[in-house]
Amino acid sequence: MTASPSPASPCSAGSQEEGLRLLVVDADAAFTKRLCDAVCGELDRAEVVEVGAIAAARGALEAGAFDAVWAADEQSDGDVLELIGLVRRLRPYTPTVVCSGDAADERVVQLMRAGAADFFRKPPEDAPLAGIAPRLLGLLEYYAAEQAALAARRFEERSIVLSAAQGLASRLKHEISNPLAIISGNTQLLIEVCRMSNLGEDFLLPLADIEEACRRIDGELARLAALRDTLHARLLGR
Repeated sequence: MTASPSPASPCSAGSQEEGLRLLVVDADAAFTKRLCDAVCGELDRAEVVEVGAIAAARGALEAGAFDAVWAADEQSDGDVLELIGLVRRLRPYTPTVVCSGDAADERVVQLMRAGAADFFRKPPEDAPLAGIAPRLLGLLEYYAAEQAALAARRFEERSIVLSAAQGLASRLKHEISNPLAIISGNTQLLIEVCRMSNLGEDFLLPLADIEEACRRIDGELARLAALRDTLHARLLGR
């Protein structure tokens, strides 16, 4: 039977900038309470949603966004690696912190390679959970900086592509317009010569086809010029 998320545990109202919405995936109710008390004690505003299994975590992630996910390495309905992958699919910009009391170094490496953002070694039951909230907030700041850098790189790449496309459109219009003007002008001249010489439809019809083709190409060049101008405007508006 799938467990439902527990009601969110809000801390006292305070500054929104110091807030944190945390999803805790841990069947250890005692530790979860200690974690919630620690986070709420160190932040003016926080919300902790507690679930006891991966299946319930899926429902919580599908229902809303979280600033971070805190997960026990030991899960009752699967491997926490499955949860890490789930978070990356559903909420790719949400960091997952894995907590364990006795994980070997090889396991920690495996978790980090799978996409965990941080690893926290669970302290003994009588040890205080101090410094967790600042550590989480620091992790969120790092993730935000990474996202901003990624967005800047993508923006620059987009600008480079737009600039190249705009340049290509300009060159194509220039390189096609001049020969097309020559063909069109000579075709009109030949049509007049044929009419004056009474050469008949056998000569006039092919020339008329060429003239019509020139008009169509000129229309496509106008569309190319409009595309060039649009790309130029987008580059200026970046």
